[in-house]
Amino acid sequence: EEDDFTIRTMEDIGKTIEDGRRVNFLVLAPNREEALDAAVMISFEPLSGRVVIFNLPANLCLDGAAEDSTRILADRKAVDHAAGSENLPRTLEAAYAREDFDQLAARLKKTFGSELSAIGVLPTETFLHLVDLMGGLFVEVPSRISFRNAEAGTPEFNRNYPDWIEIPEGAEVFFDSDKTRMYLAYRFDGLGLRGQLFRARRLAVSFGRKLKS
Repeated sequence: EEDDFTIRTMEDIGKTIEDGRRVNFLVLAPNREEALDAAVMISFEPLSGRVVIFNLPANLCLDGAAEDSTRILADRKAVDHAAGSENLPRTLEAAYAREDFDQLAARLKKTFGSELSAIGVLPTETFLHLVDLMGGLFVEVPSRISFRNAEAGTPEFNRNYPDWIEIPEGAEVFFDSDKTRMYLAYRFDGLGLRGQLFRARRLAVSFGRKLKS
């Protein structure tokens, strides 16, 4: 089912917590076409009770230097070529599309030096549905966002949203599912991967706060 949230555990999480070892939970968010939109790592330290959430962009290189992501993703053919060659960096989205969870976990361990405790798959549409069910989110938007629909969206996005999209700046801007989708589609701040990480993190933080409230 499209709305399923599936989890694959890579270890005995109860024992990991009992032993005082860190629990790392990777959440993958594919879109309707099964391509990876985003990923979030949730890291829990049992001894301190501290939870850290950080975002992994879909075009993050898992082999080689992270800055190679921009070069590889400049051309879709380069992505496909990179995914089929062990001599070139493989992105997270390519690994998600072509590898099983065990292979992906091993690749992430090699990249970050940490074991994964579990991998979850939360489709983007399910996340957006949850945003509405929770009554929306309040997200920090440091500066006004403005862009043309045709420059960012898929054909479906183009049909369902205005020609010109604007999101006001503010410490607590209300986001429903439509505003969230627009926010995730924005790519024109000149910050590349860093900008995507900032926006995804703000959404993750707002989502986490809503869950706690």
